[in-house]
Formats: sequence, C-alpha cells, structure tokens
Amino acid sequence: MNPDFYDILNIPNNAPQRSIARSAQARLREIGDDMDLSAADKQAAAAAVHEAHDTLGDAAKRAQYDADLQQWREDAAKPKPKVKQEHNYSYPKIGLAVTILFAVAYLSISGYLGYKDRLAAERAAATQLEAKKQAEEDAGRAARAAARDEERRIQAELKKIDQERLLKERGVKVVNPTLDPAAKR
Repeated sequence: MNPDFYDILNIPNNAPQRSIARSAQARLREIGDDMDLSAADKQAAAAAVHEAHDTLGDAAKRAQYDADLQQWREDAAKPKPKVKQEHNYSYPKIGLAVTILFAVAYLSISGYLGYKDRLAAERAAATQLEAKKQAEEDAGRAARAAARDEERRIQAELKKIDQERLLKERGVKVVNPTLDPAAKR
C-alpha cells in the first residue's frame, strides 16, 4: 500500500477536488523552504506530493485509491489470527542445567583441590613444626645431659681434691700410682 496521500497533502479524506491542487502547491513550498532536509530528502518528498496530487486529482484514480485505502484499513483493523508456535524449551533448559551442573562440578572440584592443597600445606607446616620442636627437645636433652656430665666431673674432681686435702692435713703422703712406679709394687 502506498503512503496515505491525504496525510502527505494535509487534507481530510472528503476534501473537494479544488483544494487538492492548493494543498499540493503549499506542501511543495513547505518542502522547498525546509532547511533541515537534504536535497535528496526534498526530492523524495516532492515526488510523493506529485504522486499524491496525480492520484487524488483524477476522480477515477481517487475512487480506486479510496477503495484500496479502505480495504487496507479494514485489513489492518482485523485481528490477526494467532499462529500457534510450538517451542521446544527442553534444549535451553537442558543447556542451562548442563551449564549449571558443569559450574557446580568445576567449583566443587576446584574447591576440593584447593582444600586438598591447603590440607597438604597445613600438614607439611605441622610436620615441620613438629620436627623443629623435636630438634629443640633433642638439643635441650643433649645440653642437659652435657651439663649433668660436666657437673658429675666437677663433683668428682672436687671430691678428689677434698680427699687429697684431708689426707695432707692428716700427714698421709698421697702417691699417684700412675706416676710413681714404686707405688705399684
């Protein structure tokens, strides 16, 4: 269907024949004076005005145009029969479900692997801490044992010195058997 020629010429549908030519001339002047339109747009608008004038200016063409326009308006006003469209939504639902399933699986696996790595790191740190504590305890035991041995050695020497002093006080000559060969006999 062509554009509405009555709208192009700004006239009502029941306009008399003599007003069609005046309206066409007025519209052509408006188009020519419109500074917002490009030359191509002005040419297209002028062609539409000429076509509307030619169609509506001839009584036979106007009658045929009015009949076609009426038919077009009636067809446009009729409710369109609804075309039943069958949609199979199972594919998008399945796709969405699969996507969610993969996302959950990925997150679960990555979370498990992250947890597993964290757990392994915590275990390694705990093992290192335990080994460090054990080494400290071993070093402490060795230091205490060395201190006890040193204390025993010092006490043994002190005891020996006390015995020698006591024997000297009593006038007993102390002979070291390792140094005096005659004392051995």
